[in-house]
Amino acid sequence: MGDRLLPAVRAAKRGHDVAYTVLINHLRPAIYDIHRRKVFSHIREDDWYSEGLELLMRCVRRYNIIAPTARFSTYFIQSLHNRATDIIRQQHTKKQVFLNAALAPDTQNQEDVHLVEISTNTFNPEKLLLLRDSLDRLQFSNSQRFRETVQRLLGVQDWVEHDNLKAKRQVEQFQYRLKKQLKQLVNEVAED
Repeated sequence: MGDRLLPAVRAAKRGHDVAYTVLINHLRPAIYDIHRRKVFSHIREDDWYSEGLELLMRCVRRYNIIAPTARFSTYFIQSLHNRATDIIRQQHTKKQVFLNAALAPDTQNQEDVHLVEISTNTFNPEKLLLLRDSLDRLQFSNSQRFRETVQRLLGVQDWVEHDNLKAKRQVEQFQYRLKKQLKQLVNEVAED
């Protein structure tokens, strides 16, 4: 089995940086091809390219150069397919579908959708009042309970003691999901 990328994989395993450049030049078309064919609607092209580079490094570490079962390019392309399938599956899990439905603004009535300015100065009482007013009208989901819980967590609406354990657990779950989404948004804004 003649694998022309095997010397580059050996060099990359030894720590030669130029070997990764050779591997990237040969395998870049495969990364973009799988993006175009499988995951173009699930992940941006540049994010997929980053995933592909991380996967390339992982494949170099795990590839058995002594007794290879396939060419390195085949091994890498199969790994790309597997990662693409994981991304698609992850987007369709019950948990992700719920999060998308629960945290996306209600777009049925576009006139009622109010967006909140991220850079609001919370030390200015006037800005804080405007922020609370916009949060009061913000629609997070079709669920009235979820909307009320989020508004309570953000201080827009007063807390009401919940008598049953199920309602308390739902509030904790909403709080966890909201914190997770806010952290993700903060990270995305920080990267931009």
